Amino acid sequence: MTRTVGNLKLSDEGTLKGILDVSYEGQEALSERQWAIGEDDVMRREHLETSMKSLLRMEATVKILSVDGWEKTGEPLKIEYEIEVPGYATPAGQRLVFPLGVLHTMDKHPFSSPRRIHEVYFEFPTQSFEEIAIELPPGMQAEGLPLNKKADAGAVTYQLVARSDGSVMRITRSRRIGAYSVAVREYQVLRKYFENVLVEDSRQVTIRKAVSPVAK
Repeated sequence: MTRTVGNLKLSDEGTLKGILDVSYEGQEALSERQWAIGEDDVMRREHLETSMKSLLRMEATVKILSVDGWEKTGEPLKIEYEIEVPGYATPAGQRLVFPLGVLHTMDKHPFSSPRRIHEVYFEFPTQSFEEIAIELPPGMQAEGLPLNKKADAGAVTYQLVARSDGSVMRITRSRRIGAYSVAVREYQVLRKYFENVLVEDSRQVTIRKAVSPVAK
C-alpha cells in the first residue's frame, strides 16, 4: 500500500507547489528498507527525491522535509516532501488548464504491445490511494469537472473522483492490482485497463475567473 496526501497551491502563472505526505506500508515499505541496507542518509534521501521527481514534470523540484520509519520494521515508512512544478497549468486566455493526475503526468503504458506470448507477472499485489487538495488562484473556480471514473477488471481496479470545494479542488484516486500473475488469455483486458487509466489521469481541468453577479 502507498498512501499520498497532498496540500498544494496553484499560482496565477500555473506553478503548482506545496507539501506531499507519502506513506509506504507492507511490502512497499519492506522493499524500500531492503534497498536502504548499507546506504547512508544522503543516499537514502537522494533515492527518495529522485523517485518522487520521476512522477512529476521534468522541471519539478523536490525537497525532503522529513523521513520516519527506516528502522521501524512493521510500521509505515513516512516521507514529507516539498514540491514545486513550474508550468503545471497552461494559460488559455482568461483560463488555466491542467491535468487531474498530479503524480501521473509522466506515466507510460506498461503494455504497449498488442500481443503477449507469456504470462504477466507482478512482484506482489499493490494498492495506492491518493488524496490531493489544490488551492486555486484567488478569484478562480472550476469551469467544469470530468465525470467520476471507475474501472473494475477483476484483479485490477481504479477510481478517480474530482470535486470542487469552494476555492479548493479535491482529487481522490485509488488503484489496486490484486494479482501475482495474469494469463495470456486475459492480457487484452489488462492492456485495456491500463489504457483507460492513462486516459483518465491525463484528463484536463479548466479553471477561470469567477463571474461576479450583476447588480440589479
